[in-house]
Amino acid sequence: MQARALFDPVTNDRYDAWLLIGSIAACAAVLAVKFWLIWRIDINWDEFYFLSHVYALVRGELIDVFQVTHAHLFRWLTVVPGDEMIQIVVARCVMFGLLIATAVLIWALARRWAATQAAVLAPLCYLATTAVSKHGGSFRTDSMVAPLSLAVLLLMTDRSRGRRALLAAAACFGISVAITLKALLLAPVLVAIAWLDDPQPQEDWAKRSRRAVMRLLEFGLVAACVGGAILAIHWLVLTQAVDHGPGEYAVAVMRKSLLDVELIPQRSTFEALFRQNLLSWLLILGGAVVALLRRRYVPLAFGLSLLPILFYRNTFSYYYLVMLAPASALAALAAAQLRSSLGDLFGRVTAGRILLVIASALVLQAAIHLFALREDHQVPQRAVISAVHRVFPSPVPYVDHSGMIASFRKVNFFMSTWGIQAYRARGRSFMREAIDRYRPPLLLANRAILDPDSESFRSLLPEDRRLIETSYVRHWGPIWIAGTEALMTGDRAVAMRVPFPGRYRLQTNQAVVIDGTLYHDRQEVDLTQGEGEVLVHPTQGASAEAKVRLIWAAAKSPPSWPPPSMPLYTGL
Repeated sequence: MQARALFDPVTNDRYDAWLLIGSIAACAAVLAVKFWLIWRIDINWDEFYFLSHVYALVRGELIDVFQVTHAHLFRWLTVVPGDEMIQIVVARCVMFGLLIATAVLIWALARRWAATQAAVLAPLCYLATTAVSKHGGSFRTDSMVAPLSLAVLLLMTDRSRGRRALLAAAACFGISVAITLKALLLAPVLVAIAWLDDPQPQEDWAKRSRRAVMRLLEFGLVAACVGGAILAIHWLVLTQAVDHGPGEYAVAVMRKSLLDVELIPQRSTFEALFRQNLLSWLLILGGAVVALLRRRYVPLAFGLSLLPILFYRNTFSYYYLVMLAPASALAALAAAQLRSSLGDLFGRVTAGRILLVIASALVLQAAIHLFALREDHQVPQRAVISAVHRVFPSPVPYVDHSGMIASFRKVNFFMSTWGIQAYRARGRSFMREAIDRYRPPLLLANRAILDPDSESFRSLLPEDRRLIETSYVRHWGPIWIAGTEALMTGDRAVAMRVPFPGRYRLQTNQAVVIDGTLYHDRQEVDLTQGEGEVLVHPTQGASAEAKVRLIWAAAKSPPSWPPPSMPLYTGL
């Protein structure tokens, strides 16, 4: 209470009441609009990828240990009526509940060092940012880790419950690490708090250091046990052998994400977010300065949650959802100090009015970001997913960028920037393995890199480009079907090679002869024997030119609606 009174003496001034009520109402309004946008903001590729993990777990095909334990929590999504779009929107609604919890926890954390009137500005500062407007409540691990991180900090700074709070904080941290290794990036904040939040600050440095080390060791042991137990149970549940050892994976992640990067690896993202959310950043920075000058080092340590900006490869805007959560608590200190200082200079009424202006400016900042997201960017994604399920009513193996059709089995790697770099370093064809092992009749070119007509297609290895161009034909928009096509001229036969044996449907503008049998347009040809190569002859008296196409027979006719324009995903 003493620290809180230092920053914001409690008064009965009407502007305090307006600030409190107005800020709470503003947070509720921002969250209400954000909830409406769940059905409009485009599903990002990693949200589809996360859903594909859930389906892979249910089918017994999951082979990953790390970054996928969330799949157990969302098994029920696979029985939600509807396609992948509907299921992810339902999952987003669950994550939206965690976004509300995050806002409440930010307020609770700020309340430790500022009175309610100032503390309520902290969650508003957080909700008003671009990152939260676009990615808050998304179907990502970040949506789960943000409230868990805040719970850890709240428990670690709760002296009233002592060791019990420390153990509960360690358990929460272990759970968050089991969900994603990115949770370890909170470690600098935890170490700083263990050193700074000492109940006996009057003791000498050596005793305080020993006590901090013991707290950290106890915290680390409990967190490791909880996180390790969750990962071990998950590992035992897997029905297929993992494709790499846990240690090997952890080392690869650390090297790629932390070591093989330059300083501020996502500089452009940071600069854009700083410009777009200037007021939020100024409040956070102001709170850090106030904490430093007032020697309130524990809340100052919350700013260390932003350290990954300097060295972590994947500090895209969605990860600011996690980084900004603890740091936003500092905004309350800035608001409290402003009110106190301005109250001394100009009186409480003027100080209250200025804080109301700041709160209004945060609302305006949030409104600008939310208004920019008003258009329904899910329309093209719905069209494509509906088209795929119309063409293939039953699941088939398929190739795509990010697991967009989670109810089908994706048989190639996740084609993120990191994934593409690793693929090119290996120099091994993924299409050859996919065709030989799984015979995927569907190629969904939902990113330009898989579309033979795009410039990005050249990023693939030559063999993969050749296999895609010779093994698949465009059926509708980004939907490509296993098959082949040729142009017959005159009375000369043409050899056509299908990608793998099976039944194919003929598409032609005139009858042709295959293996001595006359076939007409839309008839099926059984090519289950041999290597899948057939000789196609024109019929006697055929026209000078004939287009012949053989496509996978199980593929239905394309939908009647026009294909959407690309790309299907907006930028992060």
